[in-house]
Amino acid sequence: MLQNQFTYRFLSASAAVSVLKAILVLTMAILVPLGMAYGHGTGSEILPPVEMGGRMVTIQVSSEEIDTGVRVDLAMIQDGTGEPVEDVSYRIEARHGQTPLFSEEFQRGDGRMLFEFVSKETPGIETREVSEGGLFGIFGDSRLEVSGPGLADGGLYSLDVTILSADGHSPPQPPTFNSAISVPITYESTIQDRFWGSQEMVFITYYDRLEGMSYDTDTGEISFGMPFEWDPGIIDQIETVHVEFGIPDTFGGLLVADFEAEVNGIALSRNTITVDDYFDGYRVVHIVILRGELRTMYDILGDDAGMMEFVARPVPGSPYSSVTSNGQYRILASVDPPGLPAGQEAVVSFNITNIFLRSLIEEVPYRMSVIHDGATLHTQSGVSSDEGSVTARLSVPDGVSGPGELRFYEIDGNDLAAAAVPIMFDGAVVQSKVPEWVRTTAGWWVDGMIGEESFIEAVKYLIENNIIQVQAVQADAGGGGPVEEWVRTTVGWWSGGLVSDEEFLASITYLMERGIIRVNLEG
Repeated sequence: MLQNQFTYRFLSASAAVSVLKAILVLTMAILVPLGMAYGHGTGSEILPPVEMGGRMVTIQVSSEEIDTGVRVDLAMIQDGTGEPVEDVSYRIEARHGQTPLFSEEFQRGDGRMLFEFVSKETPGIETREVSEGGLFGIFGDSRLEVSGPGLADGGLYSLDVTILSADGHSPPQPPTFNSAISVPITYESTIQDRFWGSQEMVFITYYDRLEGMSYDTDTGEISFGMPFEWDPGIIDQIETVHVEFGIPDTFGGLLVADFEAEVNGIALSRNTITVDDYFDGYRVVHIVILRGELRTMYDILGDDAGMMEFVARPVPGSPYSSVTSNGQYRILASVDPPGLPAGQEAVVSFNITNIFLRSLIEEVPYRMSVIHDGATLHTQSGVSSDEGSVTARLSVPDGVSGPGELRFYEIDGNDLAAAAVPIMFDGAVVQSKVPEWVRTTAGWWVDGMIGEESFIEAVKYLIENNIIQVQAVQADAGGGGPVEEWVRTTVGWWSGGLVSDEEFLASITYLMERGIIRVNLEG
């Protein structure tokens, strides 16, 4: 049985979370509307009540992981009082993920059903009644042991519960309760990123087993698959499909505000994806697909897919995101140029936003620093603006390379309002020696939109005004003449990004040597 290591790690880490952050999380739970008292696809739930025999009754279901597997406790109770309903006859159909387990009838004097889902290596599903003890096994509780491959690992356990009779009453149209209990299946996967090195990702599914976890270091795409039967009848019995992955807080490249995802090539709606910053040590990205979206996807895919193939990636241009240690503010930050190349000027832009509404920018005092290898490269303090981003300009020293941090302190004068955003100083990034807009002028000449003379005059202006730098050369005596075709070809390739700045500048130097471009580099 796979242990829920991620959950255990979160629980142990939560002990280190500040009291204020814990209060915030509790407050968020309290703010859930009272009318939303029923859950589905969670570790426990109370289902919406129905009228039966002149009173309102419901089904209460809970689960726990035990040494031998997963135990599920189901009971019929009176709505409002929680008093048990006795002498109940059930018809129960059970599934694990999308695998049918059993369809049987049961009678319980106390109205309570206990199920224990255990794993076995041999194929097929087996059920048997097991006594919990008591005098000669007569007075103890009994449970239904359900065994099959992977049943103890977790996932979604669905129970369609029909009440045939209860407390002497047999309804003409027996009500059916659709219950779904989720027990997380946890996987750990070590991935390699070209900048951030080895990172321990964690994947959790509340539906069925995951497979094929992978990461693309060039695109930042996270991929994994899950068995799924694209069948309308099964989809109609599903409330949600819930998977998630945890990003360690050392993995700066993925600590962004927004993710996008797709399943089998179909883009998921943005409200399907939630980024959760409330765990110390990890950022958790939840993907929760509701039944309506599954139906829409089925209309596109049909019933031949057999899998859900997930791909998730940071939204292009999404800022880095971090929540202060007291859970009061969210920091959204971006850097320009990306990679913060050594020896260049860089700009850090950031907003301090409301924790609930990141679009609501706060106007509060702050201190921030840019840190690399324990050294402070830049520091500033001020008051954030509620009208736009705060900017910090710094010169990245030569030789700076590798991970660093943006650190924020004493937001609104509170020592507990601190946050860190990992950033990368990429010493391998080399600044273009030619401004990007020069490509446009070169492209105009190659495409015939300006003449050769205009192109030569434009390049001469760029050199003399130090916009592009070339070596001073001795021009050939006489010089001049038309630009050779190979030079036009090279310039065309450069404007299309096919050759380097060095090759473009070599072509310009050649034109200067030929005397085609004559410049005054003095002064």
